[in-house]
Amino acid sequence: MITLYQYKRAMGLPNASPFCMKMETWLRLAGLEYKIKELLDPRKAPMAKLPMIEHDGNRIADSSSIIEYLTRACDVQLDSDLTAEQRAIATAYQRMLEEHSYWGIVYGRWVDPAVWAEVKEVWFGSFPPGIKQLVCRLANKQARRDAHGQGLSRHSKEEVMHRVGLDLDAVATQLGSKPYFLGDKPHGIDATVYAFVANLGTPELHWDFPKLVNRHANLPAYCARMRAEFFSDLILD
Repeated sequence: MITLYQYKRAMGLPNASPFCMKMETWLRLAGLEYKIKELLDPRKAPMAKLPMIEHDGNRIADSSSIIEYLTRACDVQLDSDLTAEQRAIATAYQRMLEEHSYWGIVYGRWVDPAVWAEVKEVWFGSFPPGIKQLVCRLANKQARRDAHGQGLSRHSKEEVMHRVGLDLDAVATQLGSKPYFLGDKPHGIDATVYAFVANLGTPELHWDFPKLVNRHANLPAYCARMRAEFFSDLILD
């Protein structure tokens, strides 16, 4: 049995961490059995990050490393039919979403003060007041430092929105009228695309990213399709 350690479900999503949501979506796409243990403090995981899994005595963190490991260990054939060109497309879009669009999410949730006021209640609202204040301050400081180091948050809010909007334009163009990102059946890249587009599009926060998602009719339709097919057992609203 695979044990998936991830953050608690929140904001009407399978997970408000796009990487945790990616991981659980991939497990469902691959048809692997798993159980979930919620963990709020990522410092308890290898590399101090979530998601993490335990499987056959191994503890592995980082969603991409986990997927590579489980593909080998469990003989997953999810992407076995992809051509070299399709694999290249999947890799490029994965990198764009995880290494660029992600920092738009970080900016929107942790740097924008109005949205941060909402986010800290989602993540830390159940903490005792004294601990909550300390944890919020430390977590926000680290997120802002990391976002500044990456560089996107050094721009104006308008420029951040513009750049993430270009990412979503590219995703929408590649998706087109296809039911899944690369064609008529889901593949591993769909776990990443669904997780990041759904997190950007969540209306539970008073932020502007859903406008960027909703200007493409195929993106919310895609998210609704993925949710209905792979998470119909969860009551998330």
